[in-house]
Amino acid sequence: MVDFFTNDIVIQIIGFIGMFLSIISFQSKSYQKIIWIRVASEFVFAVQYFLLGAYTGMATNLTSCVTNSIYRERIKRGKKTLGFQIAFGILFAVIGILSWHGPVSLLVIAAKILSTVANGNSNPKTLRIFNLIINPLWLIYDIIVFSLAGIFSDAFTIISIIIAMVRLDKKRKDEIELQ
Repeated sequence: MVDFFTNDIVIQIIGFIGMFLSIISFQSKSYQKIIWIRVASEFVFAVQYFLLGAYTGMATNLTSCVTNSIYRERIKRGKKTLGFQIAFGILFAVIGILSWHGPVSLLVIAAKILSTVANGNSNPKTLRIFNLIINPLWLIYDIIVFSLAGIFSDAFTIISIIIAMVRLDKKRKDEIELQ
């Protein structure tokens, strides 16, 4: 009993590390920094999902570490990402089907397909808007697989995105209107 409880606490702590990274990522002004921190967060959550037996979440998050790194490099070099967005969207659908554990997997598949479109776009404002759709899908998934850190992370990330939109995106719009 003690080992089970201790293991469960360790699994949730791992998720809280991923949560911290996710929340701070959207407070960055640059696309490069947002993506770098998101990759770290997704890797940590992949470990937690593996330990929870939530294999669709694990597989898609590990794949996201690679896909987002590719996007980051392509955008950094000024190259297009549309072809990769399509290919990665298909890849996430296939991974979701291969790691299927019921209709709950559809939440992850939809979230990751939307993520691949969002992360293939270098505009931080667009990235934040897409994530206001993506994070509620993950929130439902995390409730179902009982990732406490995932639940808190998604809720706090949604709040963080809204704060960033007001702090960064609205501020920038107001500055442009004043010019």
